[in-house]
Amino acid sequence: MSDGAELRLEEQLDAMLFDYAEKQVPGGVVETEREHILATIQEMGWRIEGRNGAAQFLGMNPSTLRYRMKKLGIMRPHKYRDPSL
Repeated sequence: MSDGAELRLEEQLDAMLFDYAEKQVPGGVVETEREHILATIQEMGWRIEGRNGAAQFLGMNPSTLRYRMKKLGIMRPHKYRDPSL
């Protein structure tokens, strides 16, 4: 259901569809998505959310981006990690 002309899918549905697609499509598509996400994150200086964050640039929720990063094995390099974490 939607309140307006735009249909908004829940994040869980997005994640579920991604899981299904990952199992059904050739590895090249998944690798292409991985490379695109990784390149975007690197370009944004590993900033995931907020203004000028990779999630905003990619048009997705920050938690969805983090989920996809985890599924695709994308991890922040040590030089970008916060030592207090």
